[in-house]
Amino acid sequence: MTDVENRDQNATSAALADARREVEGLRAALETRHTIGLAQGILMARHTLTVAQAFDRLSHRSQSANIKLRDVAVGVVAELDAAHRAPADGQHPGPQEPGDPPASGAQDRQRS
Repeated sequence: MTDVENRDQNATSAALADARREVEGLRAALETRHTIGLAQGILMARHTLTVAQAFDRLSHRSQSANIKLRDVAVGVVAELDAAHRAPADGQHPGPQEPGDPPASGAQDRQRS
């Protein structure tokens, strides 16, 4: 293989590796965006918020706790998921946003 062919092959390999990294980054960004959107929807339903207000609440929690926004969103989604799995005793705890005060009972009325 000549030097020119070797350089072309190396450049092609580097471009392919860059493209693969970019695709993985875009996939991660799409998943993060989806999770943040789910968390926004949960907060909107739970607290009667607008899209912007729900995002602000997630963002504030992220900044005040020094936690990545996606991790706050994952927590909100996971809490709702866990809250909808009935415990062995049949009681349904109300879903809570991290740092929320105890449920007021509004969630219980919504489930009835």
